[in-house]
Amino acid sequence: MVKVLIINAVIKGYHEFKIKPPIGMSLKVTKEYGNKYDEHACLVWIPELETIPRHLWDIVTDAKRNETIQTIAGLPIGRVPRGLSSCFWKLLESDDIECIKCEQTDVPCQSFPPWPQPMGSGGGAVIPCNYHVQVKQGCDASGVLSKINDAILNMPERNVLQVKIV
Repeated sequence: MVKVLIINAVIKGYHEFKIKPPIGMSLKVTKEYGNKYDEHACLVWIPELETIPRHLWDIVTDAKRNETIQTIAGLPIGRVPRGLSSCFWKLLESDDIECIKCEQTDVPCQSFPPWPQPMGSGGGAVIPCNYHVQVKQGCDASGVLSKINDAILNMPERNVLQVKIV
């Protein structure tokens, strides 16, 4: 299966959701219906418990809040940045896409340049990540890549985001 990989991205909204995913876990991206601030918002989710191997259930993800994988399974952890979310929304409606996944690459932190300032509009705590757009077998990965690149060109963060087909 061909993937379009978006490197050096973030999951926004950790300061709201306060759920730490385990590094390396594949997180699902879905549309968020009814978001009053962004009609094309997309959420990032911890997988449902029944899809997670049982030997991982008791791994502590946040000692301060006494959270384990079992207690956070199936919960949203944040949102895709606005410029990417509109693109992802359209891709999720496309027949070319199997799914969009997210992989945390570092621990939650305050937003950092070029992302919005922590106290500014759109700022706050973020989770560094990479996004994986899985293209269906036999579909045009270069067309998907082009749509993602077009979306990124309009983002202030365009200089740090790297996109490639793997």
